[in-house]
Order: sequence, then C-alpha cells, then structure tokens
Amino acid sequence: MRVVPAGGFDQTKPVKHGAQVVKLGNGQQRSDVDFGLTRNALVTGSAFFDTNRNHRRDRGEGGLSGVTVFADANGNGKLDATDARTVTNGAGNYSLLVAPAKKVQIRVVPAGRTVTAPNGGVYPLALKAGQIVPGKVFGLR
Repeated sequence: MRVVPAGGFDQTKPVKHGAQVVKLGNGQQRSDVDFGLTRNALVTGSAFFDTNRNHRRDRGEGGLSGVTVFADANGNGKLDATDARTVTNGAGNYSLLVAPAKKVQIRVVPAGRTVTAPNGGVYPLALKAGQIVPGKVFGLR
C-alpha cells in the first residue's frame, strides 16, 4: 500500500514515501495500517550547559531541561504568541514542529542565561513540508 500526498502534505510514516506491505486473505480487512502526513517540518536538537563557554558540548556538560525553543517566524528575536515553540525534556532534548517557510530562525529563550552556541544564538533555516532537520544544539551559560 502506498499513499500519494496531495495539497501541500508530505509523508512521514512509513519512512518518507515508503510503502507498507499488507497481506490479506479473501474477505479480510485491516484497520491498523497507518500512514503519517504533515504540512510541517520537524527540527530536533538539544540544549546544554556550556560550562567552559567554548561553544560546543564537551564530555560532562549536561542537558538543560525546561529551555524554550521557538521558531521566530518574523525574525524579531522575540517569542511571539504565534511562534511555534516547545520545551526541552529532562535530558535537554527537543522536537519542534514548524510550518514550512522560506525564512525562519530557530532560537531559545535564554531565561537569564547567555547563549554560547550557535554563534549569534540562532539557526536560520528554510523549511519544506515534511523536512526533518536534526542536530540543532544550543549552548547556554
């Protein structure tokens, strides 16, 4: 079985544009075959405590939980009510669903900390529907 995404959707499950093999006997039906479709992109990464301020995650520098990561759609450097956002988990990891855009900036709300990585504290991206962008890491001190 395959699905043909339409209307700006992109397939996410099974792995992008993959098929699922389903064997059925005569008169058999199945309702447990899932396909994932999205119009969003997925940005993943982590936030860590940059102990030595060297702009990279070294051994022993732990993840930071509770850090807000957001897609700054208008590039104003502020978290607006309409910006997509998420919060890092206990290990400092995040997954952020973002509407496709030619220009978007992935940022963190430093909450009294200084952003040490990436340089300038922002990842400028162009995102397409269904795109997965891994490894966007933020260092904070």
